[in-house]
Amino acid sequence: MTTEIAARSQTKGSPDGRWDTSGLTVALTGASGFLGRHVEARLVASGAMVVRVLGDVRAALHVVPERFDVLCHLAGRAGGAFASAPDEGVAVNVNGTLNALLLARRGGARFVFASTCAVYRPAHVALDERAPLGPTDVYGFSKQLAEGLCRDVASYHSMTVTVLRIFNPYGPGQEPGYLVPDVCAALARGEVPAVRRPRDVRDFVAVADVAEVVRRACVLGDGFHVLNVGSGIPMRVDDLVELAARLAGGPTQGDAPDGAGDPIGRCADLSQVRATLDWEPLVPLADGLKALLGAGAVAAVPRREGFRHGASLETPSA
Repeated sequence: MTTEIAARSQTKGSPDGRWDTSGLTVALTGASGFLGRHVEARLVASGAMVVRVLGDVRAALHVVPERFDVLCHLAGRAGGAFASAPDEGVAVNVNGTLNALLLARRGGARFVFASTCAVYRPAHVALDERAPLGPTDVYGFSKQLAEGLCRDVASYHSMTVTVLRIFNPYGPGQEPGYLVPDVCAALARGEVPAVRRPRDVRDFVAVADVAEVVRRACVLGDGFHVLNVGSGIPMRVDDLVELAARLAGGPTQGDAPDGAGDPIGRCADLSQVRATLDWEPLVPLADGLKALLGAGAVAAVPRREGFRHGASLETPSA
């Protein structure tokens, strides 16, 4: 496996006091992915030194050739990439997490893991971290298995490990095939967005807000921590489409069909992350959508036959 060192910029200071990450060296898997790019930028801006771990996480991660304080494991498979090759997805999400954990243990580093709300059993109430687990697809099961590895390695080796159960992130740079960029692209083409499961309830959270949680988790104290990361606001898929259409001044979908199967609902209870990291989501959904719709880049996204509604919860493998 090839390991490279890159992006070692440092800036001065951090205004966050207790959550100061200036001077930290953070090893990062998945740095080239959707979430990884935003996390890297946030860490560098806060004064941290970022060491990119590049390569196939399914292979043993032998060495990062310098000391590091934290390993943020953001590499993984999700969405269409997982659905098209679930065997590879499981290998990346489970074996890759174990390899990253072992690298952090050898380096005596803290470990931050990007998990997903898909580990939870769907519910019609806000889910706290004690809510029953019950993945409805193989992707969710793969992340549940990875969380189990995090818990066991943390306990056996007395490591500091933080698991972040990220709900539905969106924002600049998210690839086609996920709900928000596909809806924005359809509206930019003057089309009525079509969705397969309009009654599903999601919790959309701006990737900038997620990146800040990851940054603060880098300095979280000893122990094993599980934290939800979302907006705490439930939103039906058809309501998201309606909101985006109104903001774009484009056509709305009218009465959407019910779609296949019973609606699935997952929304975050943020009590624990607020208390633990002193964090609040700052980007309202309407503002985040306005920024994407105004960027114009979505107009270049080609038309796709339908949307994949798997949880877009982290980055492709590095």
